[in-house]
Amino acid sequence: MTHLTNRELIEKARKVLAPRELYLGNRAGDVSCALLSSEGNLYLGVCLDIGSGIGFCAEHNCHCRHANRRGIGHRHDSGNLGGWQSVTTVWQM
Repeated sequence: MTHLTNRELIEKARKVLAPRELYLGNRAGDVSCALLSSEGNLYLGVCLDIGSGIGFCAEHNCHCRHANRRGIGHRHDSGNLGGWQSVTTVWQM
């Protein structure tokens, strides 16, 4: 995957948008994100809204998926998690 239009990224993010209530009124999936790396890899993520303070936004989810795939400190990475061509976020209204 080398290039996606903004519309295509929005549609990818929309497909993982799945708002739901969790235990004790916590929520997940109200916001989703599609991130296309400079290598052409697509990362999708959703948010976690948890009252204990360990909430996680959809964008962070995507960045962590990217870091996990490449490995922080990878010799071609130079410790930099940049190189994004596009980031698209969709939220439930």
